[in-house]
Amino acid sequence: KTITFSNDSCLSALQKICQEFKTEFWVKYENGKYKIHTGNFGSTLPVTLQYGKGKGLYSLSRKNVNEDGIINRLYVSGGTDNIPANYRGFSDRLKFSDAGYIEDATLVSEHGLKEGSIIFEDIYPKRTGIISALGNSVFKFSDSSMDFNLNEKEADGVTTKYLIAGTTAKVHFNTGNLAGYQFEIKKGGYDHATKTFEIIPFTNEQGQKFPDENSQAFQFAVGDKYVLLDIVMPQTYITNAETELQTKGSEQFNLLKQAKVSYDLNVARDFLQNLKTPINIGDLVRVVDTALGI
Repeated sequence: KTITFSNDSCLSALQKICQEFKTEFWVKYENGKYKIHTGNFGSTLPVTLQYGKGKGLYSLSRKNVNEDGIINRLYVSGGTDNIPANYRGFSDRLKFSDAGYIEDATLVSEHGLKEGSIIFEDIYPKRTGIISALGNSVFKFSDSSMDFNLNEKEADGVTTKYLIAGTTAKVHFNTGNLAGYQFEIKKGGYDHATKTFEIIPFTNEQGQKFPDENSQAFQFAVGDKYVLLDIVMPQTYITNAETELQTKGSEQFNLLKQAKVSYDLNVARDFLQNLKTPINIGDLVRVVDTALGI
C-alpha cells in the first residue's frame, strides 16, 4: 500500500501504518534494547469467565449499544482494477454475483429491510508474480511462473484478450527496493517466449530515477513480488477474486447483522490469582453469558 505522510513523527507514522493494515504495535525491552513489534498483541488464553460462585465473575451486565445499526442485507463490492468493460451489467467494481448482496431472509421478515454496503478496495482479480531473473538492463525482468500470454488475441486475431485498447498495462511492485512504485509496461514490452517484461522508467520531482541504472537501492531484484494492473485478467483469476470477496463479505455480514452489546464485568481477584495461566494486558479470554446462551 502507498501511504502519504505529512508532518508526521515516527510515532504518528507508525500509528497510521498500523491503522491502515488493521493491526497493532507495541514496544518491548529485550536483550538491552527497546524493540517495536507489530501484529496481534496478546494471546488467546484457555480461560472462561462467567457469573457464579467459583466461576470468576461477581457480576455480568449487558447493555444494547445500537440495535438500530443492525443490517440484514449487505451490498458487497471489491476493487475496480483488472475487470472487463462488460462485467456483470457493466459494473465498475468486482461483485460476487449480479445482485451483489448477502441477506438474512429471516431477519428481513422480522425487522423489515435494513441495508448497508461495504467495499474491499484491495480485492480484485490479480496475480502475484515473482521476479525469477533480471534482464540485460535494469528495466527488464523475467517471471518464469507467468501463466498467460499478455499479448494473446481473440479469435478475430485483432482484438487483444488481456491488454485494454488505449490503456497502458502497468507493473506495481509489492516488495523489494521499489515496493509501492508503479511502472508502465513498454509497448510490445512483454515477450511470452522468455516471459520477460520491460518497464518504462521515470524521474521524480527531486530528480531521482526509478529504476536507477547507477544505484541498486533503486532497482528491482530477484524474488521481488509484483502485480499487473490496468489489464483484463483471465477468468480463473476473476472467479478466485469473486470467491474471496464473498468470503470476506460474509464474515462482515455475520458481524453486522447482530445487535451490538457491551458488557461490564466485575472479576473476582482470587479467581485470577489462582489461575495457572497468568493474564496480561491484551490477552483474550472467553466470557459466557449464561442467560443468553452465548
